[in-house]
Amino acid sequence: MRADNLRVERATVAATELSLSRCAELYMAVPVVDHGADLLVYQVEPFRVAQIQVKGTTRGLKVFRQYSQSPMIVSYVLDLSVPRRCSC
Repeated sequence: MRADNLRVERATVAATELSLSRCAELYMAVPVVDHGADLLVYQVEPFRVAQIQVKGTTRGLKVFRQYSQSPMIVSYVLDLSVPRRCSC
């Protein structure tokens, strides 16, 4: 993976984590092994878990049809070059 792609991927995951923790009061876990989900988010009481696939871009946007076939949340983060505040 190219350094630019890795930077975008990590920034995208961090932005998604920040948004979910501030706006949805959920807890995050990062899977050790990549089975398609970039994040696991969970609620403690009642216990629930959801898989999140994170997609980020600095230009253009591709929507992946393959994720519509699985019970997975897809988080699209656009324009990582401009820092923004989380709005809930």
